[in-house]
Amino acid sequence: MRRAWLLVLLAIGLRTHSAGAAEQTVFLEVVVNGHPTGMVGEFIERDGMLLAMPADLRSLGLKPPPGAAENDATPVPLSELPGVQAQLQEQTQRLEITADSRSLIATKLGVTGVAEIGEPDRSPYGTAFNYDVLATRAAGQITGGALTEFRFFGPYGTFSSTGLGTFSPSPSQGPFARLDTAWTYSDPDSISRYRVGDVITGGLGWTRPIRLGGVQVTTDFALRPDLVTFPIPGLTGETKVPSSVDILVNGVRQISQSVPAGPFQMQRPPIITGAGEVSVAVTDALGRQTVTTLPFYASTRLLTAGLSSYSVEAGGVRQGYGQATSDYGPGAAMASLRHGMTDWLTIEGHGEGMNGLDMLGVGATARLWTLGTLSIAGAGSIGNPRGQSPFAVTQPNATPRTGSLVSVGVERQSRALNVNFVVSFASPGFRDVAAVTGTPYPRSTLQASVGVPLGSVGSIGVGLVNQRGGISTNSLGPSTPANLTLTTLNYSVPLMDRLEFYATAYKDLNNPQAMGAFFGISMTLGPRDSIQGGMSSDSGRSSYNVAAQRAATQPGELGFNVGDTEGQNRRRSVQTQYISPWGQVSAGVEQDVGGLATQLGAQGGVVLAGGNLFFSDRIDDSFAVVSSGDVPNV
Repeated sequence: MRRAWLLVLLAIGLRTHSAGAAEQTVFLEVVVNGHPTGMVGEFIERDGMLLAMPADLRSLGLKPPPGAAENDATPVPLSELPGVQAQLQEQTQRLEITADSRSLIATKLGVTGVAEIGEPDRSPYGTAFNYDVLATRAAGQITGGALTEFRFFGPYGTFSSTGLGTFSPSPSQGPFARLDTAWTYSDPDSISRYRVGDVITGGLGWTRPIRLGGVQVTTDFALRPDLVTFPIPGLTGETKVPSSVDILVNGVRQISQSVPAGPFQMQRPPIITGAGEVSVAVTDALGRQTVTTLPFYASTRLLTAGLSSYSVEAGGVRQGYGQATSDYGPGAAMASLRHGMTDWLTIEGHGEGMNGLDMLGVGATARLWTLGTLSIAGAGSIGNPRGQSPFAVTQPNATPRTGSLVSVGVERQSRALNVNFVVSFASPGFRDVAAVTGTPYPRSTLQASVGVPLGSVGSIGVGLVNQRGGISTNSLGPSTPANLTLTTLNYSVPLMDRLEFYATAYKDLNNPQAMGAFFGISMTLGPRDSIQGGMSSDSGRSSYNVAAQRAATQPGELGFNVGDTEGQNRRRSVQTQYISPWGQVSAGVEQDVGGLATQLGAQGGVVLAGGNLFFSDRIDDSFAVVSSGDVPNV
C-alpha cells in the first residue's frame, strides 16, 4: 500500500509540480485504437495542449508531421497530427489515441534487432602475397608453374599484380608472363570502384567485354551485399486488432510475427527469383484467419526503380594476354549504363569508339506481368570501308562501312517450367572494338533451353546453340569461322536417399561424327564423402570410370580423390590434399598411356599487416586481422 501511494503521489506531483507553470512534463500510459501499447509516453502539457517529440511519436507508432527529423528537438502538438485524436483520462493517467491507418507507422515484418554499423575504419598499410605452385615429374622431366599475386594496400586503395611463371618453358613461351597490374579504390558509399591499369570492360547481355590497359570507373554492387538490386515482391496489409502474420513463399513459411493493430509491411522480403506466389495469413486473437495470395515474377535482369549501374573505360586494347610479351594496341573507349525506370522496366545503353569505328546501342528489359521477361536491344556501327586499315585516315571519296545488330531474349523461371531464349542478328558490316582487333562478330547466334521438373521421376532439360560466323570457341590454332549447331539433352532422377542417376547427350547437327553421351550414378555417403561411376561415348570412343572422394574444406582436414578410367582414354590417379592454418598442400600419382607421373602442389597466402607476419590460405577478396588479446591459440 505504501508503494502504491508513492506512485500516486509521484503521478500527481508530475502533473502539479509547479502550480503556476504554463508548461510541464507528464508521463502517461498510451492506448492506441483501444489497444494498450504497454508503453509509458513522455509528453509536454502546454496551455492545455499535449505535445510530444518526433522521436517519441515514432516509438509509439505514430507518424510525425512531414519534414520532422529523427533528432528534431521541437515538440509537436498532438492536435496537429492528421487523422489523430487524443483524449487524456485524468483519473487513470492514460492517454487514449484514436488514429487512422494513414497516421500509423507500419509494423516492419522480418526485422529482429538489426545492429547499427558505424563508419568503417580506413584500411592500414600492408602487403599480401598469394601463391599457387604445381610441379609434375614425368618421363624424367620436371615441369610446372606458379600463379602469383602481390598486393600493397592502404587507406587510398590497393595496388595488385598477378603473374604466371613456368618451369622448363617451351621456346614459344617465356619463363614468366605478367597477367594483370592495377591500382583499385573502392567506395562503398557510392557503390563504385575506380581502377587504373589492366581492366576488363563492363558490358551488357548483347555486348562483348575486352581487356584494356587504362582507367575504369564502374558500379560494383558487391560492395553492398545487403542491397537487393532487382525488384522483389513487397507486401503490405492492415489489422484491426492485434494479430499474428505468417508470410509464405511458394507454400514455405518465411516469416511468422505478432503485430499490433494497424498497418504492417514486409521490410526484408525473401530474395527469390522466377515465378511464384506469396501468401499472407493473418490470424487474430480469436483464431479467425484470412489468407491473401498474390502471384509474382522476380528477375535479376531488372533493376529496382530508381537504381542505376554504369561502367566507363578508356585505354589501349590488351593483346597477347597470358603470353611472355603482351602489348597494348590502339586506344578505345567504352561506356555502359543501366537504369530502373520502374519495377517492371529497365533501360540500358552502350557505346564504343576508337580510331575508325563508332558503335552505339540501346536496349530494354520488361517484366511481362507474371509470365517472364522480354529483352530487346539494337545497335549500329560506322567505320572505315572494307579492306582499308581501321586505323588509317579515311579517303575523301570512300564510303563508310555501316552495320546493325538486333537482339531479342525471353526468360521464364518457375517450378513447373524454365525457358530461356536469346537470338541475335548482325549485318555483315556490323563491328565492335573486339571485331576490329581480331575477333569478328558472329552474323547470327541462337541460344535456347527448356527445363521441366518431372517430380518423383526426375527432371529433363533440352538445349540448342547455333552460331554462324565469328570465331570458333574451341579453336586452339589459327582462328577458324564458327558454324555450329549443337543440341544437348540432360536428365537426372533421384533413385533413393543420397543416390542419383544422371545422363547427358550432345550432337552437332553440322558434323555427323560429332556426337556423344555419358551417364552415371553418384552417391553421397556423408557431408564430405561421395562415390560415382559412369560410362561415356565421344564420337564413337567409349570410356568407363569410377571415382571416390573425400572433400577437405576446413583447416586440419585431409581429403583425397581416387579415380580409374578404362576404355579409350585409360587413366588412373590418386590425389590427396591437406588444409592447414597456413595454406594447402597436395600430392598425387597419375598413370595413363604416356606412363607414370607424380605431382606436388602448394597454395596459400602471406600477409604483412599491423607490424606482424601471418601465413594463411589464399586470400581472394577483402580480409581483416583480428587480435584476440590474451586468449591463447586463436
